[in-house]
Amino acid sequence: MANDDASIAVLIAIHSGLAPGERSDAAATVLGHLTARRKHGASLLFLDLTWSGHKVQLVIDCDGSEGGHLAPLGSLVQAGGTPGRTARGELSLFCSPATVALLQLPVTAV
Repeated sequence: MANDDASIAVLIAIHSGLAPGERSDAAATVLGHLTARRKHGASLLFLDLTWSGHKVQLVIDCDGSEGGHLAPLGSLVQAGGTPGRTARGELSLFCSPATVALLQLPVTAV
């Protein structure tokens, strides 16, 4: 179970009022299962984390490093960063690769 400090639902509730392009001054940490991965250009990576029916997008500026994006889909991931909204208005957590940690690989049938 995720503790309340790492809850995606809490992040959404606290930061839902941010305007597109706006970032919070507060730091936040979330925990969830990696459900999608998208790369944009050479250094931007978007990961979707889901927990208990809530989803948040991670925006990671890889700047040439590999970071936590090599984790397979379904992995349990913890990430820390600054909450904000993208220019398109999606609530996101802006992270560096060093703040994204793989906690558990997905369970697969043998």
